[in-house]
Amino acid sequence: MAAGEQIEESAADRADEARMNAAAKVVQRSIDAYRARNLDRWLAQFSPDVLVVVNGYANVGHRQLRETFETAVELGLPDPVILDSGWTGERVYLTVREFLPDGTPIQSYSEYVVENGKITEVYGRI
Repeated sequence: MAAGEQIEESAADRADEARMNAAAKVVQRSIDAYRARNLDRWLAQFSPDVLVVVNGYANVGHRQLRETFETAVELGLPDPVILDSGWTGERVYLTVREFLPDGTPIQSYSEYVVENGKITEVYGRI
């Protein structure tokens, strides 16, 4: 590999790392807002037409996300515990443990697509 190719590859690697870090920060802000039970700040991390698919059930847009968030708060769900996080291809992934109101633990896995500073898609399973 020529020196010029190494420099180009390094610049591309740095750009990819910067993009991935920026996306991870958006996902972290959504988790922080959820933990703070701050609906407006939580929704601000998602694009207005966000697609969220969990176990094959889809929510589209802020209105449906708002309903999901409000239900979680009403149920008194405790803060999620992040067990693992990282990158899979172009997506940020999280493995999370939460507890149902009766104390039953549940574990979920989600992948987040982030574009232009907003979460545009989430795919998860419980």
